[in-house]
Amino acid sequence: MSMVSKLNDSIIKSKSYLCIGLDPHPNEMFVENVFDFNKQIIDVTHDLVAAYKPQFAFYEALGISGLQALKETISYIRNVNPNIIIIGDAKRGDIGSTAKAYAHSLFEFWDVDIATVNPYMGMDTLLPYLEYNDRGIFVVCRTSNSGSGELQNLVVFDDEKKKLFEFVADLTFGISDGSNVGLVVGATYPEDVKIIREKHPQVPILIPGV
Repeated sequence: MSMVSKLNDSIIKSKSYLCIGLDPHPNEMFVENVFDFNKQIIDVTHDLVAAYKPQFAFYEALGISGLQALKETISYIRNVNPNIIIIGDAKRGDIGSTAKAYAHSLFEFWDVDIATVNPYMGMDTLLPYLEYNDRGIFVVCRTSNSGSGELQNLVVFDDEKKKLFEFVADLTFGISDGSNVGLVVGATYPEDVKIIREKHPQVPILIPGV
């Protein structure tokens, strides 16, 4: 089953478009153990969500214990509800064999369904992720931070005048038939979400910043 089909199936079964971030910020946790913190969230939400999104940086910052907690968290989600989509929010971006190694790590070791990826080095760097027919990627397109427009709003010329984030969205569908790709478009810029949705009505959009 393709990534988009799996995502749609999860949305239908959960009757929800909600994706919950599992971001164990040390200053915001109500328990000391990272896995226990995540487990309590999962236990009360697993029948209400279509996806969970662990942000890898928070786990990597904690060293080996954080990575162990991430592995436990992913395994726990799989056991509680195997239909729920797991998005590995790692925003990887590199060339050649390094991209292949990132794809292998995210899909085969961490066992996430979808990886967030950065397209800045070119669309060819995303191809290793697309070799996994039952997995997929969310391509960083229009981000929610205040400085994102410094690059993402730059005007470029393709067949028409457009902003860089629109160009990224268009390029994404030059490397895929749409069955295994989506876009990251921040909620802080609703007018840009509208632009992407109108141009690409079928694409799954991950909307952070809500």
